[in-house]
Amino acid sequence: MTTGQPLAALMDMEQDELAAYAKAAAAWPPDRHLLALILDQLRIISWQVGGGDKPQPIPRPGVEAEPDWLGDDVPVDEVGDWYASLFN
Repeated sequence: MTTGQPLAALMDMEQDELAAYAKAAAAWPPDRHLLALILDQLRIISWQVGGGDKPQPIPRPGVEAEPDWLGDDVPVDEVGDWYASLFN
């Protein structure tokens, strides 16, 4: 995940969605959000190296679903086909 993805998702939100997000984010101090983000990333790295089921993000206050910028998993061969189609 890059820093631009969450920023782009926040910029696409409507005002009421953004207000609800800000209120939920305020339920945890910034250090807890940072720790949860670090743990989520470490769990993803561990999953990528070791396999198994994809780990779910640590639940945050007021957040019920995955952010929109995460999207769905795509098989590697489909990504390769898509990338190749850009140059044909």
